[in-house]
Amino acid sequence: MRTVRQIFAVFRKELVDGARDRRSISSLAYSAVIAPLLFGLMFTVAAERRKSADEIRLPVQGAEHAPAFVDWLTQQSGVTIVAAPTDAEQAVATHDEDVVLIIDDQFGRDMARAVPATVKLVSDVTRENARMKVARVRNLVATYSGMTGGLRLLARGVAPGVATAIRVEDV
Repeated sequence: MRTVRQIFAVFRKELVDGARDRRSISSLAYSAVIAPLLFGLMFTVAAERRKSADEIRLPVQGAEHAPAFVDWLTQQSGVTIVAAPTDAEQAVATHDEDVVLIIDDQFGRDMARAVPATVKLVSDVTRENARMKVARVRNLVATYSGMTGGLRLLARGVAPGVATAIRVEDV
């Protein structure tokens, strides 16, 4: 019983000393004020990045080679197609553009022959600010590719579901 009293006395003494220490009180007060501000700033920056990825201005070079693809891109929400700069790589390197889509001049011929058509996505993977925009453009291209592939299968009398070997269900 005596040991418990001694522990309690030491504990009480430490609490009183800690409460008297100005540095501990001021650091506690500063962290209580600064932490919510930092979290608010971080969430605001994250929300702005997400918003900028939802509304993108997409420079497209070679749009005349794929009018159906460019029309489909234009119909997607938040996508504005603009003319690409003359030097796409330089525009991305100098941060004038986040991403540039270059459509190969053989795109129409390859699509007509039902072979994979080539597009190039010029971006700087080291730029954190551009990652969400690049991911959105990559997703748009993949969606169009999947839709076109499905239509090709239907045209040949094959169900598009045959191309999907595994289906994931979220639980």
